[in-house]
Amino acid sequence: QADDQPSQAYALMLLANMQGMSGDPPAAVGSVTQALQLYRSLGDRAGQAAALHGIGVLHVMTDDYPAAATELRQALKLFRDLGHQRGQANALNFLGVWHRCTGDYPAAATCHREALELYRDTGDRSGQAEAIMHLGTVQQLAGDYPAAATTLHQALALYRDLGNRMQQASALSELAAVQRLTGDYLSAAASSQQAVRVSRDLGHRTALAYALNELGLVQQLTGNPAATASHQQALEPN
Repeated sequence: QADDQPSQAYALMLLANMQGMSGDPPAAVGSVTQALQLYRSLGDRAGQAAALHGIGVLHVMTDDYPAAATELRQALKLFRDLGHQRGQANALNFLGVWHRCTGDYPAAATCHREALELYRDTGDRSGQAEAIMHLGTVQQLAGDYPAAATTLHQALALYRDLGNRMQQASALSELAAVQRLTGDYLSAAASSQQAVRVSRDLGHRTALAYALNELGLVQQLTGNPAATASHQQALEPN
């Protein structure tokens, strides 16, 4: 039924989100693609933009970078044509991730900064924190450690203010890596230990493994015999 198409498209988008979260990106791409086709048949440009963005994000996650670039740019153009600032910010933020993954750090930083301004304009504090976090990661990869430390501290403070403990753990692990790379091993150990505690409290195995590995690297550099145990725990985090 044509009247059912909007609800069908929305249901497919929700299904894709669940499939992506459960670790089945191919199924998620299939669901969002079906939603995109329905939105096109309906002439729903906002729905098309959201679906294209979703497919682009999934393709970045599965390392299909050529497809991701096309979809994210199409989504950004549609969001701009519609004057949808938050949609533009989301597309720019993930285009920044795409640039980072393909090694273009200056372009990545530009995208994250543009996304940050749009998030600020719309009052989206969670979006701001995410853009700041991504920018800090890019700065670290580009070797600008002082800027990365400042940026990641900002992301951490904002996530704490928002009460987002999962992202606090991620920010702490990223910050620990910067501190380690600059030789500030005491701070790196403290940050990674905090990340381990938060990740363990939340029961998030992936974040815990990342934090334990970071802690192990610091311990190894400082001659701490606990390094081996940290890396072993990272293999089977609990």
